[in-house]
Amino acid sequence: MPSAGLQNKAHRQSDKALATSLQLWVIIALAMESIHISSHVEKCARSFRSLLQALEDGPRFATQLSPEALNDELDRFKIWAGNLAAHRKGKRSLEYRLRDAVHLKQEACNLLEALQESLTDGQFPTWS
Repeated sequence: MPSAGLQNKAHRQSDKALATSLQLWVIIALAMESIHISSHVEKCARSFRSLLQALEDGPRFATQLSPEALNDELDRFKIWAGNLAAHRKGKRSLEYRLRDAVHLKQEACNLLEALQESLTDGQFPTWS
């Protein structure tokens, strides 16, 4: 049977681990407060428009992606954002509905960041 001293030491270590874990969650929660889904949606919409303008100005890549096809995707994105209120702030927004699901909010932000990055990469391809 473990001695009282060993049990106390184990409890202190367990308490420290719990405190560290709670601190980490607080840091994550605070960081998530500064990330707004609506900001990512706005950036994606701007990137869609910029890529659309680049395709219209330089028809060089029109065989790979027509401006009409990209415009259709922008329309789908706007419908998605509108249906979920991802573009809004406040109590009607997607962000508000995900307020207790930090991991889902983070995943939504990650997906929007990936979309925005892909759209930006499409404007400035590294190959010629």
